[in-house]
Order: sequence, then structure tokens, then C-alpha cells
Amino acid sequence: MRLVFFLYILSLSAQAQRFSKTDLSFGGANRPALHFVDNAIVIADEDQDSLGLLQIGLFDSLGTKVFHKSYDYYESPDSVRRVSPCFKCLKANKGSYYFAQTDFIRNDSAFVRFTKFNYSLDTIVTVKHLEYQGGTPEVHDFVFDTDTTFIVTGLLFRLTNYSKYDLWVAKFDTAFKPIWELRIPDTIPGMSGGYYGRDLVIDQYGSCLVTGRANHFVPTQSNSDHSFAARIDLQTGALKWFYSFNQDLGSQNIAALDNGDGTYSFARMEILGFWPNTVNYAYPTRMRFGRIDTLGNVVYDTAIGPELPYFRFEDLIRTSDGNFYVAGDIQVLPGSFPITAYKFTPQGDSIWMRSYYHLNDSADRNHIWAFQEAPDSGFLHLGRLIDVDNDIDPVRTLHFYMLKTDSYGCLQEGCQSIGIEESHFKPAGLSAYPNPSYDVLNIESELPDEVYYELYNSFGQLMRSGHFQHKVRIDLSGIAPGVYMLKSRAKGVALGSQKIIIGSGVQ
Repeated sequence: MRLVFFLYILSLSAQAQRFSKTDLSFGGANRPALHFVDNAIVIADEDQDSLGLLQIGLFDSLGTKVFHKSYDYYESPDSVRRVSPCFKCLKANKGSYYFAQTDFIRNDSAFVRFTKFNYSLDTIVTVKHLEYQGGTPEVHDFVFDTDTTFIVTGLLFRLTNYSKYDLWVAKFDTAFKPIWELRIPDTIPGMSGGYYGRDLVIDQYGSCLVTGRANHFVPTQSNSDHSFAARIDLQTGALKWFYSFNQDLGSQNIAALDNGDGTYSFARMEILGFWPNTVNYAYPTRMRFGRIDTLGNVVYDTAIGPELPYFRFEDLIRTSDGNFYVAGDIQVLPGSFPITAYKFTPQGDSIWMRSYYHLNDSADRNHIWAFQEAPDSGFLHLGRLIDVDNDIDPVRTLHFYMLKTDSYGCLQEGCQSIGIEESHFKPAGLSAYPNPSYDVLNIESELPDEVYYELYNSFGQLMRSGHFQHKVRIDLSGIAPGVYMLKSRAKGVALGSQKIIIGSGVQ
């Protein structure tokens, strides 16, 4: 499938309200969950100032907090050390909110807590789900399959010599009583890690598709992570099939959608290389997009988009215009984490990719977890902001963070009119000028190492490449005007990529 970059103009005007903000009195310690209700947003997060305390709040459409309530569900003899909200587990059903979280008692002991709230955010009932068949459960996704039952997935921690993690899938009723529970054990000998259920899809055929990450690590070998998909019968909890995406070097961060035609679409991150002995490293990755049918056959599995530093996303959503969207954060050396959003067609063709720093502060680390399309067709992202240089608050480093864009991924109106922004963050330690360029392009490096560069056109064709130290002058004669992508790496590590505009004539 050919990657096509093009300007995507909607027939409807983009009137989304945009904002980027932190809230110093709410959350900030962990992974927030969200749910839209009318013109407001309900959010759950762990309290940064009192770990083990759940905060659930109501925010207006501009991201301003209306009110919040705090809950400490301490039950003797279980003294909860940390609350880990399941950022995909806040749902509305029949006039109430349902939420799931993991309460950590010790580093090796936890339980899942289910809570039901009314629309005033008062707790109606809370129930803890204890050990299941000798494993400590942790929840990562929660989806209603009927008005009275829901499915969860996550992992079961099994304390052994190698600390195994088994895949856990379960069905509960709205009184939080289990109907069935399925455990798929990690049976690979001699390896720590295991199966992490991350994403749930309820299909139209009486089944659910669970996707996630298989993490297996042997200290004497390279990391051998890969992604997996498992199809499970909703009525009985029986496993229909289990498929491992273990053909390439490694992959993580898989998520899926049901197409309603006997196939599921999935997006996953392929790892292109490892540097386990490097202190500051970012695995080079590439997104892969494909389809798998209800029998477990992969219809296709194709690379899309540009090569990126490590890109972590946790969900795949279908937008109101029928396209697909993922959002997460990218690790850009030497330690920056811009938020990155990618929208593409059901065929895997790129629509746009954009990156964001909080208030353009590239020193901060932005970890986006939950995201949804807003009622106005814009996109809301929630996460944790690590204020490395403490310029937001001198005594507090972690903050709850909200990013709201319009339907084009813009924070400033009209950003789509200047062309496609593919990974517009500047490669660390490099400068490329002039931009727009005409007959030559200069690249300067502040790094002590030799830098390798590659210049690609919008169809992914390599136009120029080479290596240099400190500075290089690239002849652009013979290259057609247009938008190009400059990629660079040093010591085998991807530094980032930058959009380069090449004009016609001589400036």
C-alpha cells in the first residue's frame, strides 16, 4: 500500500474549541480516564498530593474544572499504596458511571476495584475483585457488551522465579459479579514478562477481540517483545484463537477496531532496532496497519507513515468522518517527549500527523494516555505532564494535562492551510536552513558524532542521503518543488525528522 500525503479539507467548517492546559489541583500522578457527557467531561485520576486517593472531576468544554470529589477506599487489612486508574475504563451506562482501577497493596500484590458513581459523582457502590486462580489481576480496558454485562482485560501477575504475567479476560454483570474468567498463561520457559491485555473490541459476531503486548525478556538476549490478538466467545469465555505478531524484530502498542465485514483493522508499532547499552536511547519504530479476519488470518500488515523515534500509543479510534486516529508520545533524543497525533484513512493513507509541546517547552515530558474524539469533531487528550524545569510550579513536578485540538489537529486556527505537518519537531541538536529551500540545504550539527541524513519525498522515495560532522551543504538541483521529510540519526539512533519545503527558482 502506497503512503500518500495530501491536504485533507473537510466540507464542514472546523469550529472546535482548542486549549492546552494543566490543572494544579487535580490528579497528575498517574493515568487519567475520561468520558464525554453532553458539553462536559468527566475525568478520573490519582491524586498527586495523596497517592492512593482517587479523584473524579467534572470539567466544562473548555477544560476548566467545575468540581471534583476524592475517594479513599481503604479497607482493612488492605492499605492501598497506589491507585492506578484504568484510563480506558470510565463508561456511562443507564444513568450511572462505571469505573475500574487497580489498587496496589505492595509491589507484588494488587486487586481490581470496580466503582459505580451517580451523575453527581457520588459513589453508589465499590467492589474489589481479589486474586483469581493464584494470580493478582490488573485491569487495562473495560467495554460494555450489553446493558447489564461488561468485559475487562488486563493481566494476572504470577509471582514466580521469573515474575510471569498471564493474559486475563473476564465478564462481569453490573453488580460486579464475575460470569466467567479466562486465563491464558505465559508458558515460555526461562523468561520473565508475559501477556498484557491492552485493548478490547466487541464485534458483531458474539465475540471480543483482545489485543496487547507479549513482553518476554532474557537478560542474555535482546528484548523479544511482540504484539498479539486473541478472539474470545462472549457467552462462554472460550478462546477461539490466539495470533502472535512475532515475525519481525519486535512490536508493541497494538489496538484494533471491528469493521463489521468479518475483519478487524489494527494498528501496531514495529520496532526496527535495539540499543540496550545506551543510556539515552529511542528505539526506531514504524507504524504498521492491517486487517485480521475472524478466523485469525492476517489479510495484510503494511508499514505506513514515517519512521519515528519510539512512539507509544494505547488506542485506535474511528472518527466521525470514517477515518482512523491514534495519539501518544514520541521520544526525541536527548529526552524530549512531544505529544503526537496521527490521522489516516481506513486504507492506511496518511491524512496528517502533528506534534505538540506544552507551551512550546521542549524540556517537559508529555505522556498522553486517554484520548477521544470530542462532540465538536475535535480531539481531547489527557495525560501526565512532567515539568522537568519546574517552570509551572516550583514545588510540584507532575501535573494533570489536557490538550484539545480542532478536527484538523490544530491548536491555532488554519494550521491545515499551510500544508501537512509530518513530525514537525526539529531533530535534536540539528538545524536545517534555509526552509523553504531553493537550490541548497544546509544542515548543522551540535553533536560530536557523525550524523547520517536522508531526504524523502512525499511518496517515500529517497532523494538525497549522506553523512557529515558539524556541517553539510546539500545540492537540491533536479529536485521538484514540494514538501519533503529530512530524517537523521547518529550512532544508530534516530534523532528525529523535520519537514523541508523546497520551492521553485532561486531565492
